[in-house]
Amino acid sequence: MGMTLNLIDILLSTGRHYFEMGRYSDAITAFNKLANFRNLPEPILLKVQSLLADAHFEQGNFKDARRHLTAAIAMKPTHAEYHYLMAVAIEKDDTAQRERAEMYYQRAIKLDAAEAVYWLDYATYLISMTKQAQALKTVRKAISLAPRDADILGPAAELLRANGCAEEATTALRDALFLSGGSHEFRSLWQLHQFKLIQLDQDEKRPSHSQCDGTPVILKFVPRPTQGKFRTIGGKTIRIDQAEGLSGPRARKPTAFRRPPLKG
Repeated sequence: MGMTLNLIDILLSTGRHYFEMGRYSDAITAFNKLANFRNLPEPILLKVQSLLADAHFEQGNFKDARRHLTAAIAMKPTHAEYHYLMAVAIEKDDTAQRERAEMYYQRAIKLDAAEAVYWLDYATYLISMTKQAQALKTVRKAISLAPRDADILGPAAELLRANGCAEEATTALRDALFLSGGSHEFRSLWQLHQFKLIQLDQDEKRPSHSQCDGTPVILKFVPRPTQGKFRTIGGKTIRIDQAEGLSGPRARKPTAFRRPPLKG
């Protein structure tokens, strides 16, 4: 039994080492060997399933990630992170039914309602499902949970701006800038927000494509202003311009300062 436990520890530490190095295929191989052990303690098996899901996530294999997350949720259904990762995996998997992600998002925020990331990603999902009213309530909840977190406020302000709530984004970013003492992160977010507001204002003033129906428009010709007198000589019209005024004397430029050479 002691030799088996040592082998389990070796495979687990080896898989984690490969995962941290970015060698996800090698990490999956080590974790799969560990998962095939009989009578593996449930805490270790749960950890292996979670690590396998993370490795498949990094490789973009969302279908395999969902398979391991299903096993992890079956062993520990009250763990909010597993439900959240399952929702994200469903969203990113083109072969999955995106409508099922909402159920897992709701379970995640019910199990851990204080995690702002869950609320923010849930709001982004709701926007993609054209549920704007519910999405705005959700993103406001994310801002209230993390009013001084730049990673939350940046995407949240973008959602508010894109859905006609730019004033709310301005208030949230101004408050965060004040509470953070003008930190570099929030100054950058504030400047980006001001730039986006200018873009929105210009887009509103720019005529839409519907106003340009393709009908030709004749622009009025405005002749350039002319100077001088015109005189007809031998059937030709000649313009006689006035003489330009004499320029004044050139001002003497100041002599550039030159440092004297050092002596000694």
